[in-house]
Amino acid sequence: MSYRLNPYKILRSVVILIIIICLVVVTINFKKTKEATTNEIKKDVKLRTKDFYKSKDYKNNLTLPEKNIEDNNQNVINELKTDENKTKNINLKDIQKDQNEKNQAEKNQTEKKNEDIKKAQQEIKEQQKKAQQELEKRKQKEKEEAAKIEREKAQKAKALAAQQKAKKEAEKGPKKYIQVASVKTEATAKSIVKKLGGNFYYKKTVVNGRKAYVVMSNMTNDPAKLNSMQNTVKSRYGGGYMIRGGK
Repeated sequence: MSYRLNPYKILRSVVILIIIICLVVVTINFKKTKEATTNEIKKDVKLRTKDFYKSKDYKNNLTLPEKNIEDNNQNVINELKTDENKTKNINLKDIQKDQNEKNQAEKNQTEKKNEDIKKAQQEIKEQQKKAQQELEKRKQKEKEEAAKIEREKAQKAKALAAQQKAKKEAEKGPKKYIQVASVKTEATAKSIVKKLGGNFYYKKTVVNGRKAYVVMSNMTNDPAKLNSMQNTVKSRYGGGYMIRGGK
């Protein structure tokens, strides 16, 4: 009977062997890495051994002067205070920065609000000014229209009065005047006019190539006034006058 090798069993054995070898290699590398890392740490950090109290450094530290210990403690405290102050300064700077930004924002908001208020007030003033101008224009127009109406009324009244006067004058008849006398000297004419009063005057004329001064009354178409002037002539100068004018 011949013995036959099973390839699957051989393959399984090889795989198991490889796995064992890998585990051994990984374990060895881990130990080496751990030792290397520990040695690196020991270079920077001073580790205390179990019998540290027997070491020379420890004994020297115990025999350090009290002043050195206080100085060391004070240095540590100062470093802590410095770190704390730095932290406080940073916090204060941040707080101050935030406060400044807040104050600036409030200032900007207040300025904008004030500008809006001023703008609104200016618009109100302009509207009031415009309304006042419109009111003044309307009043001026009404005043001009009223003055125009009054002028038209006055013109109509004046025209009506002129028409009525002309009508009355036409009803009274033509105007007449009294020729009182014709004298040679101006002094005599002045004397006569002075006696007769304000309704009489004289004027210079030429009769037959000679100067003469004619004394006469104002013209009128009022019979009563004409009769009154005749009576004045009769009482103050005498007869011999003539009535001239329209018939």
